[in-house]
Amino acid sequence: MTCASHRVVRTAGLSLLLLAGLLPASSLLAGCGGATAILVSIDDRDDRPLVPGQDFDRLRIDVHKGGVALFERTVSMTDRSFPQTIVFTPGQESRDGVLTIEVKALDLGQLVVSRASRDVRFRDGETVEVSIELIGP
Repeated sequence: MTCASHRVVRTAGLSLLLLAGLLPASSLLAGCGGATAILVSIDDRDDRPLVPGQDFDRLRIDVHKGGVALFERTVSMTDRSFPQTIVFTPGQESRDGVLTIEVKALDLGQLVVSRASRDVRFRDGETVEVSIELIGP
C-alpha cells in the first residue's frame, strides 16, 4: 500500500508512513481516500530548542496499547532537523483502544528528554493529529 507516494512499513499492530519534514495532513494522506490515521508531529520549542547532533543524536518513538509495544523505532537525527512527522495507520491490534505515543531524545544512548501523548485513539475515516513538543535544556 502506498499513499501520496510514501513508503509504508507494517509492524505487528500498526502501519507507518515514512516521512521527512512537516506537511499538512491533507498533503500527507492525499490519495488515501478518507484514511484512518494518526499524524504525529514532533518538534522542539522555540524558546528552549533541542538541537539534533548537538543536544541529542537519536529519536526513539514507541507506541503502546495497554502496556504492550506495538511499534518501536530509533532513528538517527544527526543529519535531520525539526519538525519531523510520522503517520500511523491502524493494524488489527491497534484499531480499537487507547494508544500511548512516546518520543525520547537520546544522546549516546542516554535519555535527554522524553514526552508522551496518552489516550490517543484511531477514529474511522479521520486523521487524528498529535503534537509532541520536546523541550531542550
